Amino acid sequence: MVPPPPIQVRLEVLRCGLEKMVCALDATCLLDEMARRTEDCSLADLHNLCREAGLSALCAHMRSLSLPLVCISAPEEKDTPEECILQSGGGAGGGKSVVSEADLRAALENMQPSL
Repeated sequence: MVPPPPIQVRLEVLRCGLEKMVCALDATCLLDEMARRTEDCSLADLHNLCREAGLSALCAHMRSLSLPLVCISAPEEKDTPEECILQSGGGAGGGKSVVSEADLRAALENMQPSL
């Protein structure tokens, strides 16, 4: 069995997992707390937590625009869901999706740690 990563590693994985996403200030302030609350999570769990928060923000944004919940641009096979979010209009700037504290908290509540 692989031991859980230490808190500093968890914090860095959370930061890296969100680096391509636009995050509200409340979300970035929450990362220390999230690192403390994820002691039973693997590195993959943490990465998936970030991905789920980003997808939640994108879905909320798409609903606000009354758009179907699909990727607007055809992603390349190498694209990650985060890149799909950015390509489809979920990146930085004017009225686009922003990962909030609520998105991160919901992703954390729905996550099943693997360790």
